[in-house]
Formats: sequence, C-alpha cells, structure tokens
Amino acid sequence: MRNIIIDITISAVPSLAPLAINSLSKEEYPTTASFLAAIIICLILFLIIQKYKIEQKKKAIPEILAIGYFMNFVRPLTRRLTKDTEIIKEKIVEKEIIDCSNIETFIIKAELDNLPEIKEKINQLDKFSIRDKQGRDKSFAVRGEVKKNKAIIKDFPNTLFSLENYFQKEFGNKIKLKNKYVQRFYHKLEQLINDEKKQGNSLEISIINK
Repeated sequence: MRNIIIDITISAVPSLAPLAINSLSKEEYPTTASFLAAIIICLILFLIIQKYKIEQKKKAIPEILAIGYFMNFVRPLTRRLTKDTEIIKEKIVEKEIIDCSNIETFIIKAELDNLPEIKEKINQLDKFSIRDKQGRDKSFAVRGEVKKNKAIIKDFPNTLFSLENYFQKEFGNKIKLKNKYVQRFYHKLEQLINDEKKQGNSLEISIINK
C-alpha cells in the first residue's frame, strides 16, 4: 500500500511542482507564506523521491550481488571450459587435459547463518587451476576433486558474506526477510546461468543444497 502511495506521489511530481510555482506567478505580489508553502511542497516531494530511490536500490542488493558473483566466477569459468581444458593440480604440479563434457560444477546453496561452515568444507577440498590450453586466459583457481578424465568443481558464493553484513546492519535478525533475500540471490544467479547456457556455452553447472 505504501509503495502505491509513493508511486502516485512520484507520478504527480511533474504536475504538482509547476502548479505550485504557477500559483506564485499569478499573484501580483506573492506573500511570504505562499512562497514558503511552494518551497516546502517542492522540498517534500524531492525528499519522497530520494527516499524511494534509496529503498529501490536496497531492494536490488541480492540481484546486484548475484550478478557480481556470476561475473567473477561463473563467466571466467565458462571461458576456460573447452574440449582442451587444462587441469593443473596444485600439490603435485601435474597437468591433465580434460574435455569440458567431463567437468561438472556445483554451486552450494547456503543460508546466511551457515556461511562459515560451508566455506570451511569448501576449503578442505583439493585446490587446482583450469585454463583453456589453446586460449590466452590465465589459469583460474578452483576447488573440488580430479579423477581420471573427470573433474568436479565445487564453490559457494563468498559474496553472501556481504549480504549477511548488510542485512544485520539494516534489518537485524528477521528470519523470513533474510530467507527471502537469499532466495532472490539464487533466483537471479540461476537466471544468469540459464541465459549463459542458452548462448551455447558448454556449461555443466548446478546449484545444489549443501
């Protein structure tokens, strides 16, 4: 209901502000009271618009963070997954060529409350790098498991730590709202991954529960 009122107010700004100014121009000698009233009306409308814009930006934070994670992890990963994907094992400095069709990627779906637990589990996995042997991109560090002619990559969005910090600062511990924000994050991320697949990129990637 509040958003509807704000939307109506914003749509009325272009007509209300000039109306206040015109009312002054029609007076041969505008009084101080009418002049101040017009200024106050314009100021109130301006503040309402600014508050509305800030609220809209806050609401978009889960989607913004999802885009950031996609651009910093999923997209670079996609560029390196080819028929000649080079796997470089960190511990033994061993290289292996694996077709991208034999590489699976799993993104762990984490709640804000269990982020440290998920991060610790991911960090316990083997670390290795991937790159397209024929490409110019630098190697890209990931974690997971490498078997004979097969690789499994696992990751979770570290950017969710930013969402947790922001949420605690703005809203405290409102569980339902917190879950809603996390759902919106993963919903946007899933949309971006599906769009990437539609473009014909070879990408075996899934969002799974821990």
